[in-house]
Amino acid sequence: MKKALITFILFLLTIPVLPARADKVSVVNDSKGSRLLVNGKVFMINGMNWDYFPVGTNYTYSLWKQPDDFIKSALDTEMPLLNNMGVNTIRVYTGIQPKWIRYIYEKYGIYTMINHSFGRYGLTLNGQWVKNTDYADSRVHDLLLSEVIKMAEDYKNTPGLLLYLLGNENNYGLSWQGAETENIPAEQRPSANRAKALYKLFNEAGLALKAIDNSHPVAICNGDLLFLDLIAGECKDIDILGCNMYRGVSFGNAFQKTKEVLKKPIMFTEFGADAFNSISNQEDQQSQAYYLTNNWKEIYINAAGSGKAENCIGGFTFMFSDGWWKYEQTKNLDIHDTHASWVNGGYNDYQPGKNNMNEEWFGICAKGPTDEKGHYQLYPRLAYYALQKIHKKDTTMTYILKNKNLEIQIDLPLANYMSSRFDWTGKIVSVTYKNISISGTEKMNVDDDYKYGKGFYNEFGIDGAVGYDETRQGEWFHKIGVGLLKKDGGEYSFSRNYEIRPAVFEVTAKPDKIIICCKSQKVNGYSYVLTKEIELAETGFIINYHLKNTGEKTIQTNEYVHNFLAVNKELTGSDYKLKFPFQIKPALFEGNVNPEKKVDIGQKEVTFNGTPDEQFFFGNLSGKETVDASWELINTENKIGIKETGSFKTAKVNLWGWKHVISPELFFNIHAEPGKDVEWSRTYTVFEIH
Repeated sequence: MKKALITFILFLLTIPVLPARADKVSVVNDSKGSRLLVNGKVFMINGMNWDYFPVGTNYTYSLWKQPDDFIKSALDTEMPLLNNMGVNTIRVYTGIQPKWIRYIYEKYGIYTMINHSFGRYGLTLNGQWVKNTDYADSRVHDLLLSEVIKMAEDYKNTPGLLLYLLGNENNYGLSWQGAETENIPAEQRPSANRAKALYKLFNEAGLALKAIDNSHPVAICNGDLLFLDLIAGECKDIDILGCNMYRGVSFGNAFQKTKEVLKKPIMFTEFGADAFNSISNQEDQQSQAYYLTNNWKEIYINAAGSGKAENCIGGFTFMFSDGWWKYEQTKNLDIHDTHASWVNGGYNDYQPGKNNMNEEWFGICAKGPTDEKGHYQLYPRLAYYALQKIHKKDTTMTYILKNKNLEIQIDLPLANYMSSRFDWTGKIVSVTYKNISISGTEKMNVDDDYKYGKGFYNEFGIDGAVGYDETRQGEWFHKIGVGLLKKDGGEYSFSRNYEIRPAVFEVTAKPDKIIICCKSQKVNGYSYVLTKEIELAETGFIINYHLKNTGEKTIQTNEYVHNFLAVNKELTGSDYKLKFPFQIKPALFEGNVNPEKKVDIGQKEVTFNGTPDEQFFFGNLSGKETVDASWELINTENKIGIKETGSFKTAKVNLWGWKHVISPELFFNIHAEPGKDVEWSRTYTVFEIH
């Protein structure tokens, strides 16, 4: 036995340690369209242009020249954010060591497209720097081919490598006498002869790459579709056309034209929108998210099998984080510059004769100051969450709690409604009881209903957000359950759509409940952790709240559920009756809006003598008297009722409604000293009337 064991150990010691295998990546063009395959399986690139430049640095800085522990810390901070938003590939320039490509892939499942700039920004010839690259120069030819060959030798067996990219809109660098556009025929452009040399050398470099590494495709990066006919003639051995393309909300003819002329897949190596509006001169996260969402929708519907051009294999959003050095590049590196440096008519802040594209504001994430170790923190913008939603195809954005009686649809924090009023932690969109809907919407028949309330949305601080009065114009204050909002006016207004820096959300889902945690940043001495638990009961549900004050100042605010109610979508009218367990006191109302007199106020109940075409509102039904927090709405036509009961007493009960919805609101006052916790709950019961 001992001899056998020794023999086995010796056998193990003689087994060669095989290197980790790189993936086999290929491009297929056939009647089914153009596809990128990884180990034989279709791969759609959800890509991101990624780099790492701390505030105060510029293009001379290189993450890859820092100590390994510094690099690892940077990657371990940013790669989880990319993975979480559904990014599966990053675009990185040469200089990254193969071990880090492998690390990113093996730990975070993210591939790398390695990019050689191919003389885009000049090169050194015979010891002298040459600003404009002449691709017909034999010295340029030999130098670039040698660099590309070395790149292939360095990276060819690297796990996590997806493909090679040559250049970065090098055709724009050929127009030394001025800018050119796609509308000028190729043969009439001053740069035509230079372009022919460029694309011929691209193709030669592609062949040199493939001679060393035939397991990874080769793409070129072109500026828009300029010289497309020339590319078709000179780049026959290049696998993929990569394009940097900024056309606004749509790529227009890019897919079809590439299909007709080139008959190769198109991949967008750069596209997007900055997060700064040059007209209003302020950050504009909503517009950035709008453009990127629509760009990605076009990318997906033009992929193979999607019914349109079927030649798009994906793209790389520009850019993951702001580049504070890009405007003047060597000056004011610690200032987030708002000067636009180029013009583009495809975006909503375009004005004739004025620049509108802000190079320092293209980040999907805003960038925080550099710390003592040289790292920084990122703050995701709305575009981050919009792309997370579209990359993940909404598969994780809605959660359903269901039993034999009830079905509750809950939008998760990053789904659909993303405005600044209502709490994002578990947005109860709809409740259905035995196939009869109980809930309604804030507004009827609007295309953008994602901007408004619905179901059982709740809100913190309708009359004043935490720390608002202490916040200076242009700075940030807390909206509990949402994140930070930017102060841009006089008094706080719940109806204003403020700029948002979303909080951090964590979701735990179980068969009968969902738990969502919202963690805020510390701003102006305020911070908190909000945990909301929505639990399914046999004929109802319970919302449990836990708010912990993690800051240095007392949190004083309130919370209510808006309760957008409509049984079986029936309009407000005589079939509804709303009951309260206390005496209603009209003489003490704070607000009495009943223009059509179709709402009747009784001693303990509210009824309706018709369907109001205008909104109605009654504030403080109890006249500020502290009462049991409860109401009950019944619908006699459908013989169904719903009741809310709070775990607290309340001195504020409001009623709002319209022709399609009735909304009783029970307010809970919150007073949380630093380090203290506050807990409360709301129980909803649906019942039948016999």
